[in-house]
Amino acid sequence: MRAILVLLSLISVNVFATETIAGWKPTKGISEAQALNAAREAIHQDIGVDEDGQVCGVDEMWGWEREADLKADLPQERGEIFAITGYVKGPHSKIGCSGTQTYDCRVVFNRPKANALWKVEYTECEPSHRGPQE
Repeated sequence: MRAILVLLSLISVNVFATETIAGWKPTKGISEAQALNAAREAIHQDIGVDEDGQVCGVDEMWGWEREADLKADLPQERGEIFAITGYVKGPHSKIGCSGTQTYDCRVVFNRPKANALWKVEYTECEPSHRGPQE
């Protein structure tokens, strides 16, 4: 049931996915639209569900930007990485679905081998002071 609700919220958000990522540069194996959709999905999974497991959804996402080139940490088998950041309005970190809060989110992508698929390695979202806090 949770997966269906998350999928429905992703579909509704992707209808408005005409945004671009500031600083995006062509990246072999992933398009700007694919990176944006993967970031949206990862953020929905990260903050779209409150501590009680209730699916809250995410209201808005904006201000996407690609970080400057990142170098992979050791071990070298980690391969290539890049990250994008953005702002997200979603469920409140303390009161869950009954309130909203703005977050700064960072999504890091990884591709261990040149011919592998890019995948989200991790997502981190921190409460922000930018935007409405209800």
